[in-house]
Amino acid sequence: MFVQESYLVTWIFFTGLIFCLFTAMLLIHAVRALGRRYNLTDDPDDERKIHKQPIPNIGGLAIVGVFFLGLGYFTLLKAIFSLPQDGIIQLPGIYIMVSGVIMAATGFYDDAKNLEFKKKFLLQITVALIMVSGGYQITALHNPITGSMVDLGFVGIPLTVFIIVGIINAVNLLDGMDGLAAGVVLISFISLSAAYGVGGQYEHLVLVTVISGALLAFLRYNFSPASIFMGDTGSLFIGFLLATYVLSGMNRADSLLTFIIPVICMGLPILDTSLAILRRSLERRPLFRPDSDHIHHRMVKRFGFTHRHTVIILYLASIFLGIMAFLMASTDSVSKTLILCSTIWASYIFLKVLKYVPFRKTNKALGLHIRLPNEPGGTEATSKEK
Repeated sequence: MFVQESYLVTWIFFTGLIFCLFTAMLLIHAVRALGRRYNLTDDPDDERKIHKQPIPNIGGLAIVGVFFLGLGYFTLLKAIFSLPQDGIIQLPGIYIMVSGVIMAATGFYDDAKNLEFKKKFLLQITVALIMVSGGYQITALHNPITGSMVDLGFVGIPLTVFIIVGIINAVNLLDGMDGLAAGVVLISFISLSAAYGVGGQYEHLVLVTVISGALLAFLRYNFSPASIFMGDTGSLFIGFLLATYVLSGMNRADSLLTFIIPVICMGLPILDTSLAILRRSLERRPLFRPDSDHIHHRMVKRFGFTHRHTVIILYLASIFLGIMAFLMASTDSVSKTLILCSTIWASYIFLKVLKYVPFRKTNKALGLHIRLPNEPGGTEATSKEK
């Protein structure tokens, strides 16, 4: 009986993935036509944008649509086969659904009307607080020395809000090249599900399956040269879902699974966001004003990679990080330490190749060519960089 149920569950997940793939393709065609008809497009410019003609930027509506249709599919099959409520096929809670809709609506308004960032940021915090009120909160941390759990108390609330808002914006900032955000988020979901699966955590596989099907189909039309963009509608929505999935493993007893593994799985967006914040802070520019010195921009400028090749290389980097995270979740403590050190070293080499880390002058840290007033040879060094 158990074997038969296992086959049934496998069949449901497989057909669910196929359903989401084909549904997404149909919705993407419809949304793309809608964007062109009502001029909901991203127009090219001479500064940061790489496309040469207006492209519909509301592809995120298709991702949102597939998400809810996919949940409906799993709900239907779960009822037909009378599967247990606490089994492996568990649907996201109402708080996730409502908050996801709020994020998608925020993004859609921004795509259509250009929402001021302060208001968008406030709505992100509001969504994070809604999740906290629904019980999605980090309540304790594992103490690796004593083996006990440390109750965070009230501190858990701002920490949870920080994680949700941080991941949402990390995905949003990464969405600067055809197929980059969709592909990296897809890899992050798969990597996290593999790492969480090692610890026996399967209750969110429906969410992973549905969003994976949507993103796989979306990449068919979003990979360079893209015919549709997800816009903030999509990036805020999938960023929120990724943050939700990360939180699902935060209160486990394994401290590595709690923090380090999700950070490694999402290493690329986290690294790119951290560099952007530090870079803009040192240059005394608004933290959330767009620029053209993200990791993907720098790869194109410094090495002459095509946009397609750049995205593929960053996919490979994300897959590497995902494999490292999975190995950390499935090996002993000594191996985990070696894997973590190797991952940090590889990341350092990657940043050094891109010249984000210091070379000869400390004031060039992170690739910021800031010349101090009394620095000897400063003018010459700066002019060479130009």
